[in-house]
Amino acid sequence: MAGMARSSVPAGRVKDPAPPAFISRQTGRRRYFFNNLAPAPAAPGVVVACGGWERCAPDYVVERADFRFHAVEFVAQGRGSLEIFGHERPLRAGSLFSYGPGVAHRICSDPAEPLEKYFVDFSGRKAAGLARELQAAGVVRVARREFAQTWFEQLLETGAQAGGGAAGVCALLVELIVRHALLGPPLPAGTTPVSRMGYERCVMLLRDHFPTLASADELARMAHMDAAYMTRLFQRHGGESPYRMLVRLKMHRAAERLVSEARSLKEIGAEVGFADPYHFSRVFKRVHGLPPRRFQENYHRGKLMPSP
Repeated sequence: MAGMARSSVPAGRVKDPAPPAFISRQTGRRRYFFNNLAPAPAAPGVVVACGGWERCAPDYVVERADFRFHAVEFVAQGRGSLEIFGHERPLRAGSLFSYGPGVAHRICSDPAEPLEKYFVDFSGRKAAGLARELQAAGVVRVARREFAQTWFEQLLETGAQAGGGAAGVCALLVELIVRHALLGPPLPAGTTPVSRMGYERCVMLLRDHFPTLASADELARMAHMDAAYMTRLFQRHGGESPYRMLVRLKMHRAAERLVSEARSLKEIGAEVGFADPYHFSRVFKRVHGLPPRRFQENYHRGKLMPSP
């Protein structure tokens, strides 16, 4: 965990934009919010202290004997490992885990496929019970990854606000994330089903070749796999169709190019496989909620951040 706090600092927030010492600096891109950085174990319910999304460096290692808050982390992409309660468990996209006060833990990123993950730190009278249930389950595989990612994104958005019940909404989102995670089965240490291996191979191919892939059928041929079977693997292990993931990757690449490079929409669309700029604009709006130029304008005005 590393990076900078949001520039706007509402009343009651941390005034120093520098991240606290417990946030790791071994990251690349990152987004954070910081609220109540003094643990409040006696406060009613759940009090969210901070949260964020971070792209870990290849050499990312966090090792702690203790932690001041209860914490939940969700792996959106990449690979790594978690050592906790004397056991080492693999981390993959969709893994969710927890640690907290008095819980020694070590989180490592795979240098070949660094972790991208969300986290939230919290305290309060209800916090220990939530975290204890999740810690007892070990590393869990979230049944619907897109739900967890959406809730963490909402948490980041709400955590950057002040007043208007934002703190209460953050607390509800934390409980929703944990309760949903507990519906899924624990991820057995050191075991990877054959179907999971097939899914991860397809995802790796997709991430390597998505700019030039035009359809899920092309991905299936590249993976030497039946298209219908591949679709079932994506639904089972990722919670979304291969085509939806393909489009999402294309539009996230396009968003990064749009806010960082002075290029035409036609050029950016062509890079991600859209020869028709009008078709590209329609798909971009469907994914990001705004047409490309409006997205670009809002980003440079500081009104939004591109999705990870």
